[in-house]
Amino acid sequence: MLDWNESGRSHLFFPAITKRERIVYSQIRNRTSRKILRAIAQDGKLTNRQLLAITGFAKSTLSECIHRLLEAEILTTSFSQDGRVAYMLKEPELLLPIIRAADHTVLEEAADRFIQLWDF
Repeated sequence: MLDWNESGRSHLFFPAITKRERIVYSQIRNRTSRKILRAIAQDGKLTNRQLLAITGFAKSTLSECIHRLLEAEILTTSFSQDGRVAYMLKEPELLLPIIRAADHTVLEEAADRFIQLWDF
């Protein structure tokens, strides 16, 4: 099934993939999102400060990506022990297997980058 998003890009999905899974897969295709989701999946709950330290992203990059993941209802917010906003996976039972499957080898990463050049 071919799925078009707001940016005009298309993605090819198997017909059995649910609309929710399409949203998750679309977000996980982004390397920044994938790195953030892996970090949260590994630790369970992380604050902005912790995510900045783990990922090494700029504050603006992290903020923009977190906003997209919250908007897609992939992440949810709570509070850390010191009262800071922390992020957690909203549906870990759905997301954890997808995040683990998205771990790429160097060859797969190179292939993904090549495919992005031809993404229509």
